[in-house]
Amino acid sequence: MIKNSQIYEIAVEIERETGRMSWAKVADEVERRTGDKRTPNAVRKAYKRHLQAVGGTVKGIEERKRMNLVRSVVETNVREYSEKSLLAETIIGIWNKEPEHFTDRQVVVLQTSKEEHIYAFSDVHDGYKNSHPKMTYNQEITEKRLWEIAERIVADVKLHGYDHIHVLDNGDPIEGAGLRVSQLLRITEAMTLQAKHYTNTMKAIIKWVSEQLPNVKIKWLMVSDDNHGQLRLYNTKRDELPENIVVLITNALKNIIESAQEFGGLQNIEFITADEILLTFGEEKPFNVVCAHSHQYTKNDDILNQVSQRHDVTCHLFIGAHWHLASVKYKNVKDGGQQAMVWLPSVVGDTDFSEQLFLSCYPGFAKITIDTVSRMSNAQFIRLQ
Repeated sequence: MIKNSQIYEIAVEIERETGRMSWAKVADEVERRTGDKRTPNAVRKAYKRHLQAVGGTVKGIEERKRMNLVRSVVETNVREYSEKSLLAETIIGIWNKEPEHFTDRQVVVLQTSKEEHIYAFSDVHDGYKNSHPKMTYNQEITEKRLWEIAERIVADVKLHGYDHIHVLDNGDPIEGAGLRVSQLLRITEAMTLQAKHYTNTMKAIIKWVSEQLPNVKIKWLMVSDDNHGQLRLYNTKRDELPENIVVLITNALKNIIESAQEFGGLQNIEFITADEILLTFGEEKPFNVVCAHSHQYTKNDDILNQVSQRHDVTCHLFIGAHWHLASVKYKNVKDGGQQAMVWLPSVVGDTDFSEQLFLSCYPGFAKITIDTVSRMSNAQFIRLQ
């Protein structure tokens, strides 16, 4: 049976993520994670009982009032910082270039073969550090796992003799940080350095994969909208700040690949980036695949409908991440295709945050295969060391 303290933690997480407390959403999340079905009123009472047990009712209310006041001050200061371009100056000082955002959505129409293969990974969290024996992670491990993914992809492509593949980097490449207003510029610097390390690692990996598979056409896809790449101030809502450090990575990789191609290199690589990427396999009878980090969507079971409405197509396959938990869920047959959702495991593996959510999953990535004849998809999850 779930404890009141667990319900409290889930409620606090949802309020932090959405900016408001929804007891219906808390009840749904409690049931999804634990199987314990509670009414919204029941989880609200459990939340209050936990506060009372730790003596936090009055204190919590006063703290909330204080933080709301802080948020108002923070918002004013952020606007001032933006107007003075302090964040941009900090980024340019390290990167030597101002970030440029390309597009919120990218639609790619593809000619199809009988099978299409997408190698997908997500949630690398470059810059995250943990020395716990069961959850050790640092930038050295980050590099090892990214190279392991590359080596396994190359080996699998050679084994099966594929002539074209898709590689998907589905968000949260860097750890980022929640920060207070006094830390704004310092954390911007730290996140930019994380982005620089990740870019240098991926630059070497993309070059190596290209050289290892010279006769294979590779579409390298990178989702640019996630939650850890955003410059998030402490106690502010998601998307309050427009700056997303991940755009630095996508800009750099795109420019590196295009520059190399001008001199005859990386000719088999096509780099595609957007906040969300829609892959449409076939024109007469399209099979639509949407790749998104998924932090921007609400109830998981309704994501296919939300995504279909946003992109104005029937989404047959949704590839999401964010939760660090691998799973495949099939839904309805619609517009000549079996709808499915694939949730990617994380490269970082379990973290202290995972423990707070009572979730656990080995680090890994996925090989997703789409059968364009039977109009179905499936996923194989590969564990990383």
